[in-house]
Amino acid sequence: QVFLFNCNCHSFAQVIAQLLKAVPGMTPALAEELAWRVHTNGLAEVYRGGFEECERVARILGEIGLIVQVH
Repeated sequence: QVFLFNCNCHSFAQVIAQLLKAVPGMTPALAEELAWRVHTNGLAEVYRGGFEECERVARILGEIGLIVQVH
């Protein structure tokens, strides 16, 4: 699992764009929903898959300084 944490240092547009870049099969509507979930709840699971794919997704999300954690 990949969790994305709220940091108040990126715009919704930045978070949505990075989710679209990082997460296989991500849609703009789902990326927006996840960005709001992160903003509202402080974190959200944004991807679930094999360890290597989770690491890849987390690395791409982190490229712009987003706070992520792989479980």
